Amino acid sequence: MPILKKPTITIFCGSKSGKRSIYRSKSKEIAKILSKNSYPIIYGGGKTGLMGSLSKAIKNEKGYITGVIPNFLNIPKLAQIELSKLYNVKNLSDRKKLMIRKSDVFIILPGGYGTLDELFEVLTIKQLGLSNKPIIIYNIQGFWEPLKKLFLFLKEEGFIDNKDLKEFVWADNIDEILKFLKKI
Repeated sequence: MPILKKPTITIFCGSKSGKRSIYRSKSKEIAKILSKNSYPIIYGGGKTGLMGSLSKAIKNEKGYITGVIPNFLNIPKLAQIELSKLYNVKNLSDRKKLMIRKSDVFIILPGGYGTLDELFEVLTIKQLGLSNKPIIIYNIQGFWEPLKKLFLFLKEEGFIDNKDLKEFVWADNIDEILKFLKKI
C-alpha cells in the first residue's frame, strides 16, 4: 500500500500578536495539532508575534516547519533560526512566490497588511484559475468578520461573483479546519 504524503500547509499570520491573547493561544493550538498530525508547515520565518508563537509550538512538538524570510528581515531579533528548514529570499515578493509554490493548502490566521497581502495574492491566483489550492480563513473569535462584510460588499457592487466567494472556506474553530483537511 502506498504511503500517503500529508499536504504541506502554508500558514499566513501576523508578525505581531494582536491585542487579544486568544490569537496567540489559538496559533499555538493549531500548530500543536497540525504537528501531532504530521502536517509539514511553511510560514514567514519570523520569531515575533503570531509567527513566533506558531514556530515555537511546532518546534516543541517536534513538527516539521519551514521558514521563508527575505534577506532584509533575516536579523537576530526578527528571524527564527531553529527551524527544520529556512529559505532566505531576496524580497517579500519572492517569499510569497516560494511559499505559494511549495504549499498544498493555505491557512490564514489573524494578521496585518502582510497577512492581507498574502491572502489576497492566493485568492487572486485562485480566482484567475492559476491555482486550485485550498484556502482556509481561520476566523478566530470573529477576527475576519469585517473582511466577510467587505467581500459581500464587493459582490453587491459587482466586483466579484458568487463563484469568487467559493474560492475559500471560513473556519471558526480548529475542528472545522481538521475536517476540511481530511477531505483533501
